[in-house]
Amino acid sequence: MTDFVIRDNLARLMELKRAEKGLSMAAMAKLVGMDESMYKRIIYQQTTKISALMLYNVCLSLGLDAYDIYGINTVNLESIRTYYRKLSQRQRNYINSLIEFEASLNNKDDANGFLSVLIPTGNMDDGMILDSANVEIIDAPNELRRFPNVSCGIRITSNHLHPVYNLDDILLVSCGSPRHGDTGIFVNKADGRAYIRKYFEGATATLEPVNGHGVTFSVDKSTRANWVKFGYVVSKLR
Repeated sequence: MTDFVIRDNLARLMELKRAEKGLSMAAMAKLVGMDESMYKRIIYQQTTKISALMLYNVCLSLGLDAYDIYGINTVNLESIRTYYRKLSQRQRNYINSLIEFEASLNNKDDANGFLSVLIPTGNMDDGMILDSANVEIIDAPNELRRFPNVSCGIRITSNHLHPVYNLDDILLVSCGSPRHGDTGIFVNKADGRAYIRKYFEGATATLEPVNGHGVTFSVDKSTRANWVKFGYVVSKLR
């Protein structure tokens, strides 16, 4: 755990709550007990001066706790078993292979320097299939030190997203909720496909193609449950 990760967790949680409440930045700042300029500095990682009292006020105002802010995973084995029982056999096989794959990294000399990269199938322009993806390992110690919140990578398998992302680029992805303007990975429950889209929040959020070509999705309260936020793009490797 680093100071950067804590600040990033705080910023993302506040923005997520703000989107849920449909508030402006000024209104959200007032709700959590700070001025708007300070709120924006936290959101855009322009300050390191976040006091314990400020964290307390944010948690109290938004119904959060230290586990949320510090990114401590409270999911226990019983919860995992409950989720696992709901999966189909195909899904279980996929999860099992991922667990075995990640566990194999622990046998390497420097497991912390390796990153698992998903190689999806499907057209990256209009949706890709993640649950049938191949997985490869890359050695990226410098990038993982620079971006400690990265969870996995996604390899770009076509030029549909050119010029923003090109064939064989690797997106460094953090599994968390994107903020306004971030590029996120969103999974549509209806078709089971994942979409790389720019996220713009609001009472009705929009998911826009990163290069201007493709479908723009509108997400409001009635359709929010149809989408899963897989993560957001932190950086890319070429």
